Amino acid sequence: MAADKRTDEELFNDVFTPKTESVVDSSAVQASSSENVQLIQDVVPQVSLEESGVVEAPSQKARAFAGGLTFQFADELEAFAVSLLNDNVSYEEAKAEINKK
Repeated sequence: MAADKRTDEELFNDVFTPKTESVVDSSAVQASSSENVQLIQDVVPQVSLEESGVVEAPSQKARAFAGGLTFQFADELEAFAVSLLNDNVSYEEAKAEINKK
């Protein structure tokens, strides 16, 4: 089979040719975007986070930092420490509680 000798312009001219010769005005794009935002706001119900039961979770930055320092072994170390300090909690229970966070 012979190689196609056409240039990129010849091959893809119809794909990249705009359907209109007009120039897109940035103000028209901005107005269209504003209309889209208004349309979405009208269609999607406004729900507050408090009403839906969503609460802000405490930051996990310290846990993430400790996990990085210990090659993701910090959860196990924390569960071990909790199980040593609290006689009523086993290692498995402490680990399961930590994994929920």
